[in-house]
Amino acid sequence: MHMIQLLDQALERLRELPQTKQDMAAAELMHFVNRFDTPEIQLSDEQLEEVERRMAKKNPKTLTMKELDAHLKKRGI
Repeated sequence: MHMIQLLDQALERLRELPQTKQDMAAAELMHFVNRFDTPEIQLSDEQLEEVERRMAKKNPKTLTMKELDAHLKKRGI
C-alpha cells in the first residue's frame, strides 16, 4: 500500500469521527508534521558560539566512559 493510500484511508476514517475528535486528530497531525520543520536542538547565540569555539579547537581533550563516570561522580552527578 502506498503512503498516499494509507493517508487517504486514515482521513476517511477520521471523517467518521465526531468534530471534536477530528479537531484533536488534526492538531496532533499538525504537531507531528511541524516537528520536521524545527531543529531538534535549539541553541542560544552564546551556546552556538561555544560549540563552534570548541569544535575549532585543535586536539581537544577526550575522556573514556570510565573517566567521564569518575568525573561526574566527583561532582555528585
